[in-house]
Amino acid sequence: MNMSSKPKKSKSYHFNEEWELDYFFTMPLLKRVPNLERHFLALFSKYQTDYPSNSELRKHKVRDLKTQLTNQQSVFKKPRLKSQAVTTALFKVSYLLSKKCKPFSDGEFVKEIFLEMSDSLFNDFKNKSEIVAAIQDLQLSRNTVVRRIEMMSGNVRTRGVDIFKAFKNLLYDLNVPLFKLVSITTDGAAAMIGCKNGFIALCQNEDEFPAFLSYHCIIHQQVLASKRLNTKEVMDIAFIIVNSIRGSSLKRRLFQLQLDEGQPELLLHTDVRWLSRGKFLQRFRDLLPEIIDFLHEQDGNCENLNDETWLSDLAFLTDFTSILIHLNLELQGKNKTVIDMISCIDAYKTKFILLKEDLQQNNLNHFPNMADNLQKHKNIKYKIDKYVAEIQKVIEDFEVRFQDFEKIKKWWNLYLFLLKKI
Repeated sequence: MNMSSKPKKSKSYHFNEEWELDYFFTMPLLKRVPNLERHFLALFSKYQTDYPSNSELRKHKVRDLKTQLTNQQSVFKKPRLKSQAVTTALFKVSYLLSKKCKPFSDGEFVKEIFLEMSDSLFNDFKNKSEIVAAIQDLQLSRNTVVRRIEMMSGNVRTRGVDIFKAFKNLLYDLNVPLFKLVSITTDGAAAMIGCKNGFIALCQNEDEFPAFLSYHCIIHQQVLASKRLNTKEVMDIAFIIVNSIRGSSLKRRLFQLQLDEGQPELLLHTDVRWLSRGKFLQRFRDLLPEIIDFLHEQDGNCENLNDETWLSDLAFLTDFTSILIHLNLELQGKNKTVIDMISCIDAYKTKFILLKEDLQQNNLNHFPNMADNLQKHKNIKYKIDKYVAEIQKVIEDFEVRFQDFEKIKKWWNLYLFLLKKI
């Protein structure tokens, strides 16, 4: 190996305070220090003559030069500090808006309040104009608030151990006796139900915690079980068609003119608001003739809307989705005990079995949209086995997800038995 090819190590220099008086040099952050004496005598020899060494005049000149340098640096530093303060204020306002569940558009309203308050609150302040200018520099539009909240959410760490420590400290602060803990209900996040580092696992492995029952939120589990239903093909096509009409103001007005007076228009849908899926599908199916006529006039693609298999799937999903959503609504509300909710789940599991049996016998009494579709298309042949299999998947998912609540049912039955004995 050629030793000459080795990279040279960079030298490190330490600032010497004597250089200020000797050479009028004050740059401690300089990585490479030149020959100061030669540099000073070559370019600033006049300073050596006008300000003799170790004289008070020389010390005074050094202080003046340092003051000028500080003033020059402050010209650039002040806007940077002001910008940092404005950014910090933006994050604080955005955090409070999200914490209090306020609309992000309220940021502009907050700024308006600040300006109105500052007009009288800082009336006697000499720097009132600077304060008002700082408030006016706040960018609190809806999009800006959204970006700030997204940046903050990206820096949050929600590990199971963090949740566990916060929960344990809260119990100590409130003086809640741990031995009275009976059960814990969580959502389905990995930080909560992880088998090793999840919040529940950490609580169960902690010696201070008693043996307790743990449950996953019953409403959330019902939603997850309902999503086992295969709706993608139907929802994707319906979603694209509705967005193509509702997304254009011109098409939306033209479509409304085609509807009868008082007839409701199409509904928009998003997966976040999954409870609207049943209403979305029902409205889409109710307005299907009008949609087909409108797409023909607009030279749009409506091939799927004339496909008997797709229409059959639409009718089935409209009926069964409405039943699932009705179950979710029954689980919500105040004064609902866990026993009431478990009883409701059991009742609907029995109902699903009956619906499956009705379909197997070609009984469409509980499937009004399928019956209507059959009446409009006399020659249509339903793939009953396909729809029976869909219902069976939901039943099996209900059995798996709600098996933890069997523990409560045993305790509840024992409690009822003891009450009868008393």
